[in-house]
Amino acid sequence: MEIQHLMWKLEELAAGFREALYDKGDVDAALGFLTEDCALTNVPTGTGGTGTDALRRYLDDVVAHRPTTWRSEGCRRRSTSAGWPRSRW
Repeated sequence: MEIQHLMWKLEELAAGFREALYDKGDVDAALGFLTEDCALTNVPTGTGGTGTDALRRYLDDVVAHRPTTWRSEGCRRRSTSAGWPRSRW
């Protein structure tokens, strides 16, 4: 598989994770996009976790404190690569 296709697949996985977690508030679905040995570290705060158990605890807290108007106000993260025309590469 070309590197271009791998990057598209990675973007699809990241988008699925963000949608499950932030849009739907579904931690189980978000964790379904990750492996057992996954790690998430937010820079510069150092928050996150390593492994699904630690990440589940962290993400449960994230979901509990996410804004209730997240989707209605258009507060969506945009990928810097999403707007690039695929034919360009």
